Amino acid sequence: MTLLSLRDLSSFSGRNIWSLTGWALFVCVFFVGCDNSNLVGVTGTISVNGEPVGPGSIMFEPVNPVKSTERASIGSFDADGKYEMMSAGKRIGAKPGEYNVTILNGVAPGGEEEEDIVVGKIPIIYENAGLSKLTTTVSKGEDNVIDFDLKP
Repeated sequence: MTLLSLRDLSSFSGRNIWSLTGWALFVCVFFVGCDNSNLVGVTGTISVNGEPVGPGSIMFEPVNPVKSTERASIGSFDADGKYEMMSAGKRIGAKPGEYNVTILNGVAPGGEEEEDIVVGKIPIIYENAGLSKLTTTVSKGEDNVIDFDLKP
């Protein structure tokens, strides 16, 4: 069974053909661009000496970006230190693989006023993955819980 026969296509006006083409393009982009099958959920807590810290942001960068299929993922966390990673297109999760990790201090929401500025509790060395040597592995299958207990 076919959705449209050639006779049906020949009766389309120019406007309808563009509409049909637009829908076909949308369907292709949607199904190709939204393939979450290789992403796994990644959540965790950021702490320093066992105490949750925040706010801030976290980034996973592939250890070998040239030879890998992984892509950078980012997340943010509030004072409770809890984060969830996001990949390109605001999709939840990260691709399985090996990553260098960067963790940055942040400011409180609306950090425009002096009283909103938060003194960073995250040691500055973690703002550079090359200096901190902080890495992680995102495993295939189930969601990953990856906690980071940083040391000053």
